[in-house]
Amino acid sequence: MQTYRDFAPTGFDARGLALPDNQDWLVVPCGRNRDSEALERANFDAALEILGGESETVEVHRFGHWACGWLEIIIVDPSRESEVRDIEAALASYPVLSDDKHSEYESEEYEEDWRGYGERECARTIARVFGLSVEALDVLQDGGEALRAFHDEHGGHAYPDMCFSYVEHGDRPNRDDVAKLLRAMRRARAK
Repeated sequence: MQTYRDFAPTGFDARGLALPDNQDWLVVPCGRNRDSEALERANFDAALEILGGESETVEVHRFGHWACGWLEIIIVDPSRESEVRDIEAALASYPVLSDDKHSEYESEEYEEDWRGYGERECARTIARVFGLSVEALDVLQDGGEALRAFHDEHGGHAYPDMCFSYVEHGDRPNRDDVAKLLRAMRRARAK
């Protein structure tokens, strides 16, 4: 268990910086920053929920940081030490405080990644591997849910980091699968 006076985000940072009235408060072992992925964000939010949210004895503090832009930590009045120990013990035996919250955040990240670049990269990979025309690539890039279903059906669910190597290295999809997809997408586009 760490007090705020002993806390520093990295070895290059000052300890106990900027909170003179909270030096003896306890730092909850769940922080987040600009670059946090689903697990860190879920654990931070779950820890805050376990503690009943912000109050006179629970505070969230946000700091600018040279390495990660910003970071947030939860500090707790020493009178709530047993709750912080419970959170530490839970994390020592299993790295997720809330499976439901973690799953929800992972799903949100996946959806955001798919919309942000996955759909476009999936279409480009299929077009490149199967030597498709620019017109076919345009159809694929407008594919929406049909392309997503195709991706999931042919192995995309096994590549959660938007890796499309299943197109190049697997035996599926094949040319007939891609042709069937393009026909269906063209029909949907014509409507």
